[in-house]
Amino acid sequence: MKLKNIAATALAAAMAGTLLTSCSQPNLENLMPFSEYEENKYSSVVEGSALTLYVDINAKDGGDGSESAPFTSIQEAQAKIREIKSGDGLPAGGITVLVKDGEYKLDSAIVFTEEDSGTEECPITYVSETLNGAVLSGGLILSSKDFEPITAEEKARIIDSTAKDKIVRVDLTKYGLTETDWGKMYAYGSYNSGSKYDGGTGPNMSELFCDGDRMTLARYPNEGFVYTGEVLDCGEAREYYSDDSMDSRGEMTYNPDYDSLRNPRGGTAKLSDEIIERSTNWQTLDDVWTFGYMKWSWADASNPVKTIDVENKTITFAQASSYGISKGAHFYFFNVFEELDSEGEYYIDRVNGILYLYQPEDFDSAEIMMSCITDNVVSASNVSYLTLKGFGVCGTRNSGISMSGNNYVVDSCKVYNVRSAGIAASGTYVTVQNCEITKVGGTGIHINGGDPETLTPSNNLVYNNYIHDWAVVDRTYHSGVEIDGCGNLVSHNELATSPHQAIGWRGPNHIVEYNEIYDVCFETSDCGAIYGGRNMTSYGCIFRYNYIHDVGSGEAHAHGIYWDDGLSGQTAYGNIIVNATSYGFLIGGGRDNVVENNIVINLGDVPIVPPIFYDQRTRDETIYGSAWFDHDEELANGIKLENDIWTEAFPTYGDLIRYYNGYDGDVDDPMLSSNPANSSVKNNISYIMVRYGGTIDTDDCGHSYGADIGKFSVIENNPIFLYYIADFPGWHNENFTMKVDSKAKELCPDFEPIPFNEIGRVN
Repeated sequence: MKLKNIAATALAAAMAGTLLTSCSQPNLENLMPFSEYEENKYSSVVEGSALTLYVDINAKDGGDGSESAPFTSIQEAQAKIREIKSGDGLPAGGITVLVKDGEYKLDSAIVFTEEDSGTEECPITYVSETLNGAVLSGGLILSSKDFEPITAEEKARIIDSTAKDKIVRVDLTKYGLTETDWGKMYAYGSYNSGSKYDGGTGPNMSELFCDGDRMTLARYPNEGFVYTGEVLDCGEAREYYSDDSMDSRGEMTYNPDYDSLRNPRGGTAKLSDEIIERSTNWQTLDDVWTFGYMKWSWADASNPVKTIDVENKTITFAQASSYGISKGAHFYFFNVFEELDSEGEYYIDRVNGILYLYQPEDFDSAEIMMSCITDNVVSASNVSYLTLKGFGVCGTRNSGISMSGNNYVVDSCKVYNVRSAGIAASGTYVTVQNCEITKVGGTGIHINGGDPETLTPSNNLVYNNYIHDWAVVDRTYHSGVEIDGCGNLVSHNELATSPHQAIGWRGPNHIVEYNEIYDVCFETSDCGAIYGGRNMTSYGCIFRYNYIHDVGSGEAHAHGIYWDDGLSGQTAYGNIIVNATSYGFLIGGGRDNVVENNIVINLGDVPIVPPIFYDQRTRDETIYGSAWFDHDEELANGIKLENDIWTEAFPTYGDLIRYYNGYDGDVDDPMLSSNPANSSVKNNISYIMVRYGGTIDTDDCGHSYGADIGKFSVIENNPIFLYYIADFPGWHNENFTMKVDSKAKELCPDFEPIPFNEIGRVN
């Protein structure tokens, strides 16, 4: 983890051209550094409030909310504030609800509505006494004393003979739980988080945690994947690409009505002798599922198994994956009772309500939590002048905190061990700061607000958060920070450890700056630490002063910053990208893009990949007439090109000639939307140091551009240094501050120093 002691900085005054003329942003100067939490313990908040109410889970019932007689729940304090509001009205100076340390068990969400809002004169703050000391939990604590050894009949089903005596069971119905609480393994719909049309990956059932660690549904194999053989039938996929490995019948079972199907028919593929033999030990295939990357390494999918044909050595899935199946697709089986053979694996008999667990270390003294509620732990709608501060939030099959409204704050909360997102916040003038988001099934923080069509900014801020180990269930396209709307600022965050991307966005005029991003995209390919694509309505976004390092791993070929499939109107400057397994920048054919004054270091192994790759995929489709790239509704998202507000903010936008299927105009017109025009790639500096030996052909390690890019855009002065890194005296300590008398400056006199020591979280 990288944590820097720096003062919060104001926004840089320089904006790129006219890109942000319509978008004001919140100021960072007055934000409280994270370390002040422990120093102040919110005494200043309490002392400055007109009224303080107290909550203590361990207090006696019937309290009045005073310090000597606290309420026992947040809901009681909430009701008291409503009473005050409807009576004499809220007092000037604010109300603080001080919540004493302890675990606050919830059977359903804590719900705030407009009725619970404060005002500018009387903001309302709910605050934990100490940092994350008050824990809001939707989980049920199970006692290790309630577990007992499995029966002889159950032992006989376990494949691994050494595991039989280490598995214990507990009757969940003795805790008053029902199937609603532990979740049904239902087999309908589509579970492909790699698809923008689909939701999460797999069924939304209860999860199990021991001492804060997420346990694993019994699976085969315990680590890694198995692979499909020949594909006999790719199923009713939503889309397909010509590929001989798709379907040995020579047929593509693509169904254009896929999105309306409740149960798209699954495909069939061959399996190896080893997998077939293993499956003969499974007593039933009821509720046996698969998880994997069935077609593309950027699209995960969970599918229930329909049949395994031992004689013909095939598997048939109960439902289709969005993109079909490829030969060699990697996946694993899960929710298989007989595969309880590894520490921390569990299985729930969903008919009889029996939980089975391979005992983890220190099981007798472990805290065993099962997530039960299907609500968000905290749900707030249309609130304003409300702050949540310092809470621990955990134990739900949904999201931790979900809020909408304006002028509200989520500060210093720790959200962990939830099935879906950590924090989902929408509205205007929203701040999410100083939080830790970890071990969440999906997105870390989703921020949404502002109006893309009118370019009205949200003035939302995601600041100084530590987001790590996200997307542990839904493993693709669930970002550490996901941005929607217009005019959101994501600044000084640390994002680490995820199988897929760190930052994703849609909409115009967002700023992503001073963030440190690392150890991401370690399981997926054709992806980027910062990734967006196939969109003509995200103009004006700026990515600056981000430190992106250690992206991808092994065969996971990932890029630093990736503007995919025609994404246009983006600006990147002052970024430092170190040790990505593929390109530093991949620009997928878009236009009106600026990549200037960035540093790329040590990409890939051997052979070396280009630090910057700008292809012309969109133009090529124009020339060759196969218009998968079509600036129709998919790309424009309903915002008309003739929108006067947009054409004033982005002068080239209003003059674009829209490319479409059957276009017969001049394919060389720079204003044709599919041409990579009006872009600038210059004054970027790259350093290549081969990590594992080998030789470098300097002709092969240069930047790579489509043959026609130079005809439409400015590409100049992007030097590459081989076997040279002396411009960074502290590189061995991960300090990439460039020295003043650098060789890079000689070649690029206009290169501006990058404030490396200001990047990352503020302590």
